[in-house]
Amino acid sequence: MFLVPYVYGKHAIPKDPVPGDLKVALIQPNMEPDIKWDSRYIEHNLEILFDLTRQIKPEHPDLIIWPETATPCYLMKQSKYRQRVLDLVEELGIPLLTGAPDYAPVGTDQVEYFNSAFFFVPGRLKVQQYSKMQLVPFSEKIPYDEKIPLLRKINFGEADFTPGREQTIFDHPLGNFAVLVCFESIFPQLAREFHRLGADFLVVITNDGWFGKTAAPFQHAQIAIFRGIEMRTSIARCANTGVSMVIDPYGRVTGETPIFVKEKVVSEISLQKQTTFYARRGEWLSWACVVVSCLFLIVAPFRSR
Repeated sequence: MFLVPYVYGKHAIPKDPVPGDLKVALIQPNMEPDIKWDSRYIEHNLEILFDLTRQIKPEHPDLIIWPETATPCYLMKQSKYRQRVLDLVEELGIPLLTGAPDYAPVGTDQVEYFNSAFFFVPGRLKVQQYSKMQLVPFSEKIPYDEKIPLLRKINFGEADFTPGREQTIFDHPLGNFAVLVCFESIFPQLAREFHRLGADFLVVITNDGWFGKTAAPFQHAQIAIFRGIEMRTSIARCANTGVSMVIDPYGRVTGETPIFVKEKVVSEISLQKQTTFYARRGEWLSWACVVVSCLFLIVAPFRSR
């Protein structure tokens, strides 16, 4: 059990770094959660993002990534802030991905809210959007409240987001990518679906500031490594307060940041060039374990007699 994976790993993992095809810049603004959503600090938060972003221009990255809900406003609905981001992208000449909340009217008297990611490309009018599909239970949504109206009366201080409905593949000039928003990085099936749809690499954006200075931000970051190994794909992980890092297709980490510091990381990633048995076949081992376990349960009473 220990020797075979060790020997295989020695053979499969190259000693030299995987050649990079695309240079990414991760912006870690370290916005304090208790002031981030205070409307009085919107300008302060944006200035931090803009300043850190301009600092990486001399390194000529191909993609700039801001974390989950980096812009604490309805970016696509508030033209003042949207135009500022558009102007920054045109000024730098570099595509930019940012997290931001969004909303859409439903009927005449209802509104749906989304935890989204938006992709700005210089010279391109259309802004691509992906809305988080796997919401955190009891934090971003009460499970099944759309089917059981009584649950809507429960209030734990949670948000009331609506799950996204479309799996978006973002079109970068050098390669396509998909975004996992925060909690979504724990779902291998979602990463596999993005891989199947043609993502050349994955991006994880998150805001782990709520965890505080505990083991949780590090734990959450380590989970993303599994997604990279499962798909044999590179991952760029950008967190508001850390941990931000780049993961190569073999799970090796570069540019790992401390938590609760303003930081920027520029690193190269490789695009998808190979696949894995799991990416092709999916959850066969898990289902095989379920079937075998069920057979044991069926046989057990007869054996005891």
